[in-house]
Amino acid sequence: MSRTLVAVALSLSAIACTPSPSPSPPPRSELDARRAELGRVTVAFTAPEGCQQLGNVFAQDHNVFVERATEAARMRMQLRALELGANYVQAPPAQLIYGAYGPTGAMMQGVAYRCPAQPATPPTAATTTPPPAVAEAVPAPVVTTAR
Repeated sequence: MSRTLVAVALSLSAIACTPSPSPSPPPRSELDARRAELGRVTVAFTAPEGCQQLGNVFAQDHNVFVERATEAARMRMQLRALELGANYVQAPPAQLIYGAYGPTGAMMQGVAYRCPAQPATPPTAATTTPPPAVAEAVPAPVVTTAR
């Protein structure tokens, strides 16, 4: 009986120690496949002027690598904005989602807008504002003492 148990235990440990075949690489996600489209949606903190508000957009991603989760949440939000026909999203920075052992993902929410196309020709010199004048720096006086 004990020999049988030892034999079973040895065979199970040999099976458990055998390396499993490496998994095949995951297929390209929808985000990677549509990355070129996402460039048409600008994400910024400020609200645009002269644009039509289309609605709120929300997205989240769960990944322990915060940078990846933040990027994926932003990209998902841009996809939702594209579905609404938007080309601009006003949104604050991503917020982290926390679990029992630290960050587990990120979420973003914003407002989607459809803005008119930017003019094809650059603005003329008459319409641009000159940069603000910079005050000249005055060197500090050098104080010497005689010994």
